[in-house]
Amino acid sequence: MSLGKKTGGRQKGTPTKRTLEAWQVLAELGCDPIEGMARIAMDEKTSPELRGRMFAELTQYAYPKRKAVELTTVWDGDPSKLTDTQLAQLLAYIEAAQRSQVPLRPDEIELLKWLTGPSEAAPEPVIDPPTESTESQSGN
Repeated sequence: MSLGKKTGGRQKGTPTKRTLEAWQVLAELGCDPIEGMARIAMDEKTSPELRGRMFAELTQYAYPKRKAVELTTVWDGDPSKLTDTQLAQLLAYIEAAQRSQVPLRPDEIELLKWLTGPSEAAPEPVIDPPTESTESQSGN
């Protein structure tokens, strides 16, 4: 019984029987698919679309494929931990939202208050208007 380890079969990197047969047939025909794609890609008489496809296909043999990178950040809501650049970007975002009258989320309102300080000149944030359900809950 296997305990999470490979105990038999082909070793990693060993070609399958089908792969070996394909290589043998190509060798007998004197056909090198990589060379063929390169010739098509370099032939100026070939359509640009096909040349592009050949170059794209060949690229995967010359360069490793790049993986998508997902950036995630963990922010505990304390603006004092942000860099000056991050604060400037957030302030610009909030100011743009204010100019376009986009309602701000509560965390954005708190950040705007923190960034602008207790100044009287600070703009009043646009807050989502109360809905019927919130009015009925407050007794209005």
